[in-house]
Amino acid sequence: MLRKLLCLGLVTSGCVTPSVRATVRCPDGEKVYIQGDLRGISQASAMLTVGSIQTRCGHRTPLKVNLRASEPEPVFDFRGLKDTAPLNALQLTRQQVFERAAPATVFIVVRKGSSTSIGSGVIVDPKGLAVTNRHVVSDLARGGKLSVFLHQESIPSPNAGDLKAFLKANKATAVDASLIKIHRKLDLGLLRLAPRNAPYPHLPIGDESGLKVGQEVIALGNPDGLQWSLTSGAISGLRKGLIQHQAPINPGNSGGPLLNRQGQVVGINTFVRNRTERRGRRNVAYGGLGFALPASLVRGFLSDDGGATELFSAERQLDPTNASDSEMLTDLLVGSVAVWGKTGNQELALRAACDVLAATVTRGRAGFLHRVRADWINRGLNSAIKELNAEDRKRLPQLLDSHWPKVLHDPEGYLWTLDVTSYVRGVYAKSWAVDDAEGSLYYVKENGTLWRQPAVGEPARVQTSSRVIDVQASQGTIYWLASDGRVYATDNQGTVKLGKAPARGDLLATQGYLYMLDKDQDLFLYHDGNWLNAGKPIARHVLQVTARGPHWFGLDGKRNVYSGDLGRYIDRDGDAVALRAVGIDLLLFNADGRLFRFDAAAQKWRGMAR
Repeated sequence: MLRKLLCLGLVTSGCVTPSVRATVRCPDGEKVYIQGDLRGISQASAMLTVGSIQTRCGHRTPLKVNLRASEPEPVFDFRGLKDTAPLNALQLTRQQVFERAAPATVFIVVRKGSSTSIGSGVIVDPKGLAVTNRHVVSDLARGGKLSVFLHQESIPSPNAGDLKAFLKANKATAVDASLIKIHRKLDLGLLRLAPRNAPYPHLPIGDESGLKVGQEVIALGNPDGLQWSLTSGAISGLRKGLIQHQAPINPGNSGGPLLNRQGQVVGINTFVRNRTERRGRRNVAYGGLGFALPASLVRGFLSDDGGATELFSAERQLDPTNASDSEMLTDLLVGSVAVWGKTGNQELALRAACDVLAATVTRGRAGFLHRVRADWINRGLNSAIKELNAEDRKRLPQLLDSHWPKVLHDPEGYLWTLDVTSYVRGVYAKSWAVDDAEGSLYYVKENGTLWRQPAVGEPARVQTSSRVIDVQASQGTIYWLASDGRVYATDNQGTVKLGKAPARGDLLATQGYLYMLDKDQDLFLYHDGNWLNAGKPIARHVLQVTARGPHWFGLDGKRNVYSGDLGRYIDRDGDAVALRAVGIDLLLFNADGRLFRFDAAAQKWRGMAR
């Protein structure tokens, strides 16, 4: 039998006895005992005093080990939370899942006056951070009293309606806890349990991306006060931002973990839909519909940066060894959006956030797509900059230049360009574009003339045969819409008319592909000298289009999202307010301000932010 002990601890001096973190690993499925106490299945950790300790796996002979101090115990940081639970291909029995998860699941009681609410929570860090639902602990803000109980088989469940007697009888076993933060839209709350009881058994928040409809999941919680109850059922649907499942849950399960058969937390149970609705001449009953928040949204809540770190890590195209650039971009975006949302239109703030995220992909060769006030954008950006330290500010101009939108168009029609750390006003323009490869700015003046502003040098007029209405640019080619409704392309070889062009509309150029959305909301695509689909629309009734090269997504009038690559709808929630294509994937903010990413390769939505 293989036993391995890893020791990381706190080096102290003088007469203080140091404590160290001990991690004990056993064969898969075997119980882990440390100092005689059951700590987990397969692997467990404990904070112990330096010296002789005893460990064992299952019912085997105890192993004595001398524990020594080494590296300092790090200060807790929200960003230090593990993104995913350890991968383990071994499927556990339901009993093994319970034995692993029950010690990390808590029973929560909140009393306010004569009313009492109950719920569940899951400990996600050995120092005692526990996630639950906001509605479980909402009365704490109005003077409610909190009681938290750890898993103990000896504690009897309260009789129905007799929570008062239960609390009185088990007062000595309650763990002190305090509320750290809540999120109203996600319906999440975070508790900190008393540090004197650490280390706590815990379950890192995992990853829901491997879930499939029909797969079995397990819910653990305290329905109706019946503590540490396990139920199981199949996943019945994977929604954008929700996991729908058939594991029976009831009031009291709220805030408890939803687990896969590897014992990993894939979601937090949030609500159940049991109701009857009148449909015509009959009553239709809806029952057994349980919903959980996916793990990725919970991680965004825990990390306190809305998942932006994950996004920049995937899309920023920086040197992967320079993690500090990603962190700074995250801080700038999160800080800016906070100010934009408070001082302006929330939907416009979310669209501006999408523009910033997309600009990181083109290394700053982009702009804010919707008209925004420069003072509003500057206010958010400058507020975020003030929070940076002096050392970070030295690198700031170069980072903004290569990863922040290059230009904005204000409601009065003036272009503002990024100058070091703020946008400054330039020329009046009817329309504009930034070449996604070379970075030159193109704009159309009021008299219909087309101009090019290179990254270095003076602006110069681009010769056209007629007045220009709209302009786009990609990979050194300028696409412009003339006053006669025809589309032309100009490059270093000259100007050509783009064949049999559709009627007048809005242009979008990206990586050598040109999209045109006409006045009837028909979408056309031009590439390699031809309008595709024989010059007919590739889609109809498109409210908005976003694309990256040949990969496009359309938003219809009901705010449902269609994927051109897949040839089908990928979201019918009707809550999309801002979307931008990044590579083959899509970023989407919904009406609640949550950021989602459609992983095109996996064909799954991943919740990323608040």
